This record gives sequence, structure tokens and C-alpha cells, in this order.
Amino acid sequence: MFSDGSLGGHTAAMHEAFTDAPDRLGIDRLDPEWAASMARTALELGGRVAVHAIGDAANTAVLDLMERLLEEGADAARLRIEHTSVLTEHDLERFGRLGITAVVQPAFIASEREWLERRVGAERLTRTYAFRSLLEAGAPIAGSSDSPVEPLDPLAGMAVARDRCGMVPAQGIDPGDALRLFGSWAARSLGATAGFEPGTPAHLTILDRDPVAASPSELRRTRVCATWVDGEPVAVPARIRTWND
Repeated sequence: MFSDGSLGGHTAAMHEAFTDAPDRLGIDRLDPEWAASMARTALELGGRVAVHAIGDAANTAVLDLMERLLEEGADAARLRIEHTSVLTEHDLERFGRLGITAVVQPAFIASEREWLERRVGAERLTRTYAFRSLLEAGAPIAGSSDSPVEPLDPLAGMAVARDRCGMVPAQGIDPGDALRLFGSWAARSLGATAGFEPGTPAHLTILDRDPVAASPSELRRTRVCATWVDGEPVAVPARIRTWND
């Protein structure tokens, strides 16, 4: 489901107007009763609930919805918010307290860095793509690319999660967490099994260097040597669009 629009289009639902468009608060696309009905149906069918929320007002509204579902007995592990781009301090705490998964896209920082501060202002920028604050609050987070809007490359996404292209570096995460963001934490958000215990799916990616020891700039140059899915090798595409292209 969608609860709002985008930062780029000034359509993300915000508590306060955009800094560079003081007459705009974005678009609220969430009907709480309809959304609750859809979410309950998804859960009853054994599925998951994933809601797009970019602006801080949208994230507040979706957390309100999910808190209501939790009070009705929903499993927090089956509730996720896609993007969680701009958050209030209160909602950062709520993510951790409720155990709602924040699915984040570091790629947005790379593509929005030229105009993001003008759009949200200096104060809101500190809680925009607030990966470290989410982790410190105890929230489950998972990485994704938002492909095809952004490049698919998870290695570049890991690099941005660490160095943030220089934007609010205090919100960067450490190398091990960046790997987990696109590995075991991403699997957890889907209810998938991650690890190397006997009986787990043999999903393997072989790289030309250690992604934890590599610097962010080295990560952006890392190449995939081989990929295995369910114990079977699969072809590695000759070209994957990255920020280096």
C-alpha cells in the first residue's frame, strides 16, 4: 500500500511544509479504515503488510495503523514500512519499541544528495535516512534498492549506508551492519532463512574481496565472481548498472 508520494515530487506527506516549498505538505494517500481492512486480510491469508511511507507524517500514520494491528494480535515480524525516509524523534523510538521493520534504500542518498537538504531543511535532514538512529532505537532494519528507480547494486548500497556520500555521516553504520543490512537482515524481513547451518538454502555470492574489510570506495569497485541459488550456479550478468557507470 502507499501512504504518500515522494520527496522529489514534493508529494511525501509531511508534518511541516517543505523547506523549499512552504505552501506544500505533500499528499496523504492513506485511508486508515481501508488500510486496516487490507492489512488484516493480508495477515489472515498468511502474508505480510508492507506500506510505502516517505514523509514524517506518512510514517506517523502508518505506525499508528501498525500499532493498532499489534494491539489486535498481529506479529510485528510481518509488518514493514518501505522507505521510512523522514522520521520524527518520537517515531524513531516507536520503531524500536514496536519492532516494526524499516526497509531502507541507501541508494536514495546517492541520488538525492544535491537537493535533499534544500527540500527538508537542516534540522529534518538529521533524521532523514536515519539508519544509525533506527538501529540504536532497537528497530529491525533491512536494505533494498528500490530498483528499477535506483540501481540494483547492493554493494554500492552497502557503501552508501556506511559513508552516506558525506551527508550526515553520524547516521552511517559500521561495515558488519552494512553487510547484514543487505544479507541476513533483508532475509529476516522476508521471513527467509539466512545462515550456513545444515538444511538452510545454499544461496551464495562470491566476491572478489571481503565486503567488511573493504572501504566504501573499494566496495563500489567490487565485482561478483559467482552466484549460487538453492545450491545451483546461476549466470552473473555481464553488466549491472551502478553509480560508477
